[in-house]
Amino acid sequence: MKEPGLSSSVEITYGDVLNEAKSKSQYHLYLDVFNNKLLKGSIILAHNTILNPRDTYKYLKKVYSDKYTSLTIASDPVGITLTIKK
Repeated sequence: MKEPGLSSSVEITYGDVLNEAKSKSQYHLYLDVFNNKLLKGSIILAHNTILNPRDTYKYLKKVYSDKYTSLTIASDPVGITLTIKK
């Protein structure tokens, strides 16, 4: 991040999301855990968002709320959702 001059704007967090999320295994719970670290304009990518809607419904409901701008792309059979925090 230093080379392109983004070190003052970008924070890279290393770690296993399952440990950070206290072993919760659903996207909407990951979002809850990390939401307070996301700044306006933060980008979230989630894969497998349309394969099984029962698994991702709560996540998609959150990212399609007034707090985010989201787009789900069905470019592969499982879907990718791109979200930007407002």
